[in-house]
Amino acid sequence: GSKSDSSAIEKNTSSIDRFKEPQCAQTLFNISRRKADLEKLMKDTKRLAPICPSLP
Repeated sequence: GSKSDSSAIEKNTSSIDRFKEPQCAQTLFNISRRKADLEKLMKDTKRLAPICPSLP
């Protein structure tokens, strides 16, 4: 049964690799979206700064 064991392991590894790729793309997408949100927040903060002098 050792031959079938090794083929099962190979099958598992390839499925993990297939799973890793979209995961990475999703993370990159989330980072870029968060960056855009942050830039928007900075703009809003700059606009509000004169109203709230306590803000740096």
